[in-house]
Amino acid sequence: MRLSRNSILQASLWVTLLALASKAIGFFRETLIAGYYGATAETDAFFLAQSMPGMIFPSVCNSLSTAFITLYVTRSTSRGEDEGDLYASRMVFGTLLISLALSLVGVLLASPLMPLLAPGFTPGQVALAAHLTRLTMAAFPLTMLQYMLTAILNAKKLFVSSQVAALAYNLVVILATYMVGDQQSMDLLTLSVIGGHVTTVMLLAILCWRHVRFKKLVNPLHPDTVQLVRMGLPILLGNSVVQIQQIVDKALGSTLPEGSLSAINYGNTLGGLVVTVLVTSLTTVLYPNLTREAAEGDTENYGQILTKSMSGLTALMVPITCVTILCAKDVVEIVYGRGSFDSSAVESTSLVLACYAPMFLFCAVREVLTRAYFAIQDTKTPMINSAISVSCNVVLSLVLTPWLGIVGITLGTSISTLLTALLLLKSIRKKMPQLCLSGFYRNLFHQIAAGAIGLGVVWGFFLLLPIQVHILRFATATVVCFSIYALCLWLLNGRRVICR
Repeated sequence: MRLSRNSILQASLWVTLLALASKAIGFFRETLIAGYYGATAETDAFFLAQSMPGMIFPSVCNSLSTAFITLYVTRSTSRGEDEGDLYASRMVFGTLLISLALSLVGVLLASPLMPLLAPGFTPGQVALAAHLTRLTMAAFPLTMLQYMLTAILNAKKLFVSSQVAALAYNLVVILATYMVGDQQSMDLLTLSVIGGHVTTVMLLAILCWRHVRFKKLVNPLHPDTVQLVRMGLPILLGNSVVQIQQIVDKALGSTLPEGSLSAINYGNTLGGLVVTVLVTSLTTVLYPNLTREAAEGDTENYGQILTKSMSGLTALMVPITCVTILCAKDVVEIVYGRGSFDSSAVESTSLVLACYAPMFLFCAVREVLTRAYFAIQDTKTPMINSAISVSCNVVLSLVLTPWLGIVGITLGTSISTLLTALLLLKSIRKKMPQLCLSGFYRNLFHQIAAGAIGLGVVWGFFLLLPIQVHILRFATATVVCFSIYALCLWLLNGRRVICR
């Protein structure tokens, strides 16, 4: 089943709205936990334990589930739905075995690794963190199942169902925390998190059962499992390389004045919200559609979906980037500007956010192109380009940070993201010479020109009519900039995205 362009946009809108709802409920969950537990030595141990699966096995679940979508859609398209269901059954059991083995390793490594990962913890904290980590790692197969079942639903284009099921996690944790009330303990909090995963997996399994005929007697130790691991490994390595970039950024941030590392984290959180909600929502819907077109050999439709998706996403990212650059301080004041978050923290965090803003546009292109490569079963090219980009980022950060301080770190990240996007654009043109990108380039030029005009108009407006209330200033900038931007695009005819 193909989705039309309007259907893709409609599905992306629903996924975006549900992602926003999930973020809001997640924020309420964190607020509730903070209200009951506060910020103590025990909560430090809890949050470290929750992060351990990602620290020990970074992106394993994401890498395997991403590779699975391509292979599953290809198998279903080329051999029929029954073969696809057999493949899905085999891969669910295969990845479950892998996660059980990794879970055992994580449980065994909890105690030896904890003193190394948390050298500042007291012996009591180390013991508690190791205990909570064992509980968390024992539940790691639930996380793998959640990723794989979500991948099946996305491959079936049941995007809303997978997003609704994901909301169950936050709701269960909130309900459990509220019901336990003041009788709180770190064990109960950890068990409530595990309960959230159990509930989500059950809902996903019920939804999948309605659309997939799972086979009970399948051999998980099959060449298909080896193929999945082989295809997922470059994705895993590419994601792991990014971890090096984050480690270097944090190390450099720790050498700067007090509060710099916190400013980077706060700014990155705000920037990540844009990328997670908007970019990820579109790529979630786009990926299985690109994969199906590639599996059917329809390069023309594949190219049209790719270029239109990039043009549509960049059309949204350009004005968001412009408003963020202009109103970074207003955004930071609205979100963080209270309590101990003083004017110095506002200034440094807003500087980080403004420097991160161009990355929105570059990241949109990068993520769409990365999924385009995965759709044609090429996971090595994005991995190589990611390694080049991270190397560039590390060098830029090391060179710029002594001169520009915190700006050097953030600019290094934005420039390296731009480099990745350019490398992917160049590579895909070589890999698919028949792909026409002139329409995308023309529209991108129009979008950037319209964004620059909108940015200039709003900047001039604020010079003539200063607005001191942050939320009013941000709202005014958003309305004016988007309006000018849309008018300029219409005048420039930037909506035309079909190659000629």
